[in-house]
Amino acid sequence: MPKRESWKSSIERSELPEDLERAVVREMRQVVEKAGNERDIAKELKAFLEKEVGGRWCGIVGTAFGTTIPKS
Repeated sequence: MPKRESWKSSIERSELPEDLERAVVREMRQVVEKAGNERDIAKELKAFLEKEVGGRWCGIVGTAFGTTIPKS
């Protein structure tokens, strides 16, 4: 896992209000400090979003990954 000082957050596309985006980034920073690995970070952020916003969320955390998201 890369050094945590080098981690950056990025919101590529969002329909959330800006205040909630800022809350997500704050939460992410706190989670990075206490989480043991990238999987734990994604799990904690998912739980945060499901609690604060509702619905089901998917979190992706890492430096090298691939994904395909089907169009609905």
